[in-house]
Amino acid sequence: MKLFGFRCQKSTVRKMKLCQKPQPKIKQKPKLGFISIIIALLTMMVTSAIGAARTNALECFDLQIIFARGSGESLGDKSETAWRTSLDAGLQESSLSYQFYELGSVAQKGKQYPAVAVAGSLNGIANLVGAYVSAGTAYEFGSSVYQGQQELENYLTEVSYSCPQTKFVLGGYSQGAMVISGMLDRIDAKKVVYVATFGDPKIYLPEGKGIIPDACIGKNLSNYRANVVDCRAYKGILGAYQPYQPKTYYDKLGTWCNGEDIMCSSKMSLQDHTSYASTNLYAQAGDVILNKIRQTFPDKLTSSATQISFHDIVILIDSTGSMGPIINTYKAEAKRLAQKNYAQGGRVALYEYRDLSDPFAPRELCNFECNYDEFVHQLEQIEVGGGGDAPESVLNASLHVMNSMKWQMGASKSIILLTDNGYLSPDRDGTSFHQVVKRSLEIDPVNIYTLTPPGIMPEYEELTSATGGKTFNLEEEIELSTESVLNKPVVNFPLAQYVGYTTQKFSFSLDANIKNDAAYEYLWDLDGDDEYEIKTTTPNLEYQFQHAYSGYVKAKAVSRDSKNFSLASTKVDVVSADSETLQLAAIESLTSQSLDSGSAQINFVTHADQILLVINQQVMGFLTEDQRQITLTDMTGVIEVTLVPYDRQSGRGISKSIKVYPKIPYAPQTGIRLQRRCQLSVPNLNDNGLHNHTCKPLV
Repeated sequence: MKLFGFRCQKSTVRKMKLCQKPQPKIKQKPKLGFISIIIALLTMMVTSAIGAARTNALECFDLQIIFARGSGESLGDKSETAWRTSLDAGLQESSLSYQFYELGSVAQKGKQYPAVAVAGSLNGIANLVGAYVSAGTAYEFGSSVYQGQQELENYLTEVSYSCPQTKFVLGGYSQGAMVISGMLDRIDAKKVVYVATFGDPKIYLPEGKGIIPDACIGKNLSNYRANVVDCRAYKGILGAYQPYQPKTYYDKLGTWCNGEDIMCSSKMSLQDHTSYASTNLYAQAGDVILNKIRQTFPDKLTSSATQISFHDIVILIDSTGSMGPIINTYKAEAKRLAQKNYAQGGRVALYEYRDLSDPFAPRELCNFECNYDEFVHQLEQIEVGGGGDAPESVLNASLHVMNSMKWQMGASKSIILLTDNGYLSPDRDGTSFHQVVKRSLEIDPVNIYTLTPPGIMPEYEELTSATGGKTFNLEEEIELSTESVLNKPVVNFPLAQYVGYTTQKFSFSLDANIKNDAAYEYLWDLDGDDEYEIKTTTPNLEYQFQHAYSGYVKAKAVSRDSKNFSLASTKVDVVSADSETLQLAAIESLTSQSLDSGSAQINFVTHADQILLVINQQVMGFLTEDQRQITLTDMTGVIEVTLVPYDRQSGRGISKSIKVYPKIPYAPQTGIRLQRRCQLSVPNLNDNGLHNHTCKPLV
């Protein structure tokens, strides 16, 4: 039996550290005396009893689902809840036996993952005050990761010994992602169904390296790049495990990174790092994992149901006085549309608007957290009033809704406008048609659909077309409007932005959730003029821009019977080859000077806009803009100082590290091994089929 990269004998091996190479067979066994035989028999009886007790004490499941929480999170916190929810509903419909286990729940052979907080908490990562920084807590983070990895190792070994048929699904968020991803080269991939990491500070995406990375022109995207929309995402904020995906984990590993997550992207958002549950990424991962489980246990998980909320819909209803005669017709349609979308796993919000001159600002009646009953209750409370002139403040209301909602990544997004009148352009507050369209495309896009009387339809054609929506006739197309909105395919670009030169060929490829690919064709608008110049039969396009361009590329998936279509959009910046080359932020120099009493002084030179301080892989905070010197205190051993530079234009730059030695006797920290990846990308196999590892862990 092979456990975690070592070949072991099931009958004798209980711990990974006891695994040894098989000993050569002895040609002639020595004869045993009577006493020796008795001792041997007693030993066998005791060993057998212990093994039986051990097996009986541990219930065996088809599947063990393990999760490691993030820094500062408690057991059963929102991350673990979102992870569990994304899988539980799909598994309940199966005949699989399964168990969820969260690292840190129980000590495993004395090791228990504490998930220590960084800088007090993630919300505490802010500008550091003063020139003195305490390194006293910087040793805790590495110890926490080590404890988590040891607990994981002990738990997997115990379960695999007692339940050799059990398979594993592994997941981790933030610090917990480090715990999981740092152990993959020590875990036998044959025992694993899938691994999912979220916001991993040790992520490694080689296609994100350089001034113009391959990823930014859509090339060489990693197999495990499940949802990382930042094309400049390269290494995590704490470095990288290389390789991130061991060879045996091909198609068994996926990493998810919110667009501007400070830990795994090139951007600086803390909010993005703490919002994986609200941006739908756990649900996305849940569908991928359930599909992998279905492939592993085809007889026990047969349902093809998905957990993803495919559609976010905001119903934006005009409540001016002129709507009186038809408001009930609109309310009935809103109920029907909402009921169908909820039934398909979607989310619905409700807003009303009038004219800013009434005065009446757009009003939220129900957000995406509402259920159907709450939605209906709020809808019935809407009363008409005000107005006086025909055009209403549609542009203001649409922009307000787009900016207010917490849209889910990967979901189709729509505003359903129910009105009997046209709109002011520009609006009374100055909101313009182009602002609304631009914001729609930035988000993914948000498609605007309008249901209105036939005489008003022409006024909305340009707005709905530019945002990937459609205008419907209130008197004839109520049923068609619902079917068109809810049955459209879900298509997305894998990257939020593409960047390159006119001399390069861009590779555009859509993530398309379409049941019958042959029934669709794809139209491409490559210059933002709403004219679709190129048609393809697959969701892929190679294209070289002839001129510099900064704008949006749009792709429309259209059914061949023209009944259904869906729009995807992404930002593109193409510069001419002779233009000024972009520069990445960097630390020009970094030096240290040891002081007395466990202190040291750090000096550095940089032109970066902002600098993040990391000590022993513990994120400490941002330095002030004019700070170019740091005094470290409370040092009890060698520490590694890393400065991470950021530029407003290009994002995170090239980090630089230095080891600092205090002028005092110290006992080196023990038991902290942050780097578990071997230097060899693929372990060698010797003649016996055993792995030869040449690892050099960082301390």
